[in-house]
Amino acid sequence: ADRLAQTLDLDMRRHWSPGLAFWTRLPKATLIAALETAPCMRRLSETERGLFAKSIGKLRKEDLVTRVEQALDGYGWLPALLVTPEGEPRFELTESGLAAIAS
Repeated sequence: ADRLAQTLDLDMRRHWSPGLAFWTRLPKATLIAALETAPCMRRLSETERGLFAKSIGKLRKEDLVTRVEQALDGYGWLPALLVTPEGEPRFELTESGLAAIAS
């Protein structure tokens, strides 16, 4: 499936985005892991991230869902199952490239 997705250049961000119904079905640990990938988390130091994760874990699930949805809205977050892995780089020799090798 991964090779087919790579060949077709399938990017599920163009076809699906998580909504409230999706987030509410996830366990808190998965919600926290998703939140840790949010762009706003990149600005925090390791210590600040640890403190944030500890404090966010104390929230009720409904409040956590709201925070995750707001933090990742428009970001293009996908669950691992929907992520197309990066393919191996491929090189193609053009006529001018072949001519350069020959000379």
